[in-house]
Amino acid sequence: MSNVYSVGNNRQLIIYAAGSNIFLRIAHFGGLERPIVLATDYNHGLNECVYNDTLYYTYISTDNSLHIKNIMESQSIYTVSGNNIPELYNPSICVCNHSLLLFYLKNNPLLKHLCLHCLSFGDIHNCTEAFPVPLPSCVTDISDYHIFKAGNTLFLYVNNRMFFIEEIGHIKEMRLVSEIKENDNNKNKLAACQAKINEQAAVINSIRLQYDELMNVASQYREEALKWRSKFM
Repeated sequence: MSNVYSVGNNRQLIIYAAGSNIFLRIAHFGGLERPIVLATDYNHGLNECVYNDTLYYTYISTDNSLHIKNIMESQSIYTVSGNNIPELYNPSICVCNHSLLLFYLKNNPLLKHLCLHCLSFGDIHNCTEAFPVPLPSCVTDISDYHIFKAGNTLFLYVNNRMFFIEEIGHIKEMRLVSEIKENDNNKNKLAACQAKINEQAAVINSIRLQYDELMNVASQYREEALKWRSKFM
């Protein structure tokens, strides 16, 4: 699978993986140039984005490490070291507020499940410094996640919950349509129950009034009966 990006001077960059290699091809009005080999240690997880008019990409290498590179440099500009046991999965690179963000899944051997991590690079030319980005607590035990971008906003979908990121370090949860509908249905059911309760309360109040009236009449009859009895005794 290949992805195409437009980067200045009416050029289109085509990046794709084949076997253990990552290739780049440049398309322009003159045609399609020959493939350029960007990496020879590809294992899985190729993902890309355009940042400052340069194509950056990330992937998991054959030694289970995670790399960030750009098409202008052959060396990695940032690496998350791996080990003999695969523990890094599904890297995703994107831009938020003019900063580069890296998301990836990492296996936690103690808890025996995957956790989502996010790193921010304020200065991509100095990627030796990466800053952890706080994420919601629900990302500590997941199997996968998805990142979407609309304008300057990133959307993170994880564990059937949607979060949006407009500023690094500030992640807010979106109420899903299904949740809104469920809440509306619950409100309608609650309103119907309240109406039924009010109706039953009105019936009970009416019965109580009739009972009090009957007891009052009965008391009057009893008093009259006692008067008549006292006259003839």
